[in-house]
Amino acid sequence: QNHVPKSYALSTSFFQPWIEAIVTDSSNNDYRRLLKGLITDSNELEQACETLKSQCMNLPLTNAQQSALDELSNIISSQFAHSLAAVRSSAIEEDGADMSYAGMFETELGVSSRNLEVAVRRCFASRF
Repeated sequence: QNHVPKSYALSTSFFQPWIEAIVTDSSNNDYRRLLKGLITDSNELEQACETLKSQCMNLPLTNAQQSALDELSNIISSQFAHSLAAVRSSAIEEDGADMSYAGMFETELGVSSRNLEVAVRRCFASRF
């Protein structure tokens, strides 16, 4: 008997407001420099990525994002064994036709409904 755990996904539309906030923030020079390949020093690259990760942890939630997180929190609390979940990415960059980079981004295990937002943010921030 297979025991496949329940799973739920936040679509790319959930993350779009955060992506737009990062891309359109005129003070976000690190992102622009990363995109243009202007950061070549490894220490500077690491610092730019850490700055972007920090910004991701403080991006505002839209009402739709908050509703999605509230819904998932309720599901975790009521339907998941021990009321704990795993939060992981399923980004296009991780799964290709020719090769797999699964696990490239952060995975958060043992996430309670109370800690869901932080886990989702950490997973998103690990892109940088």
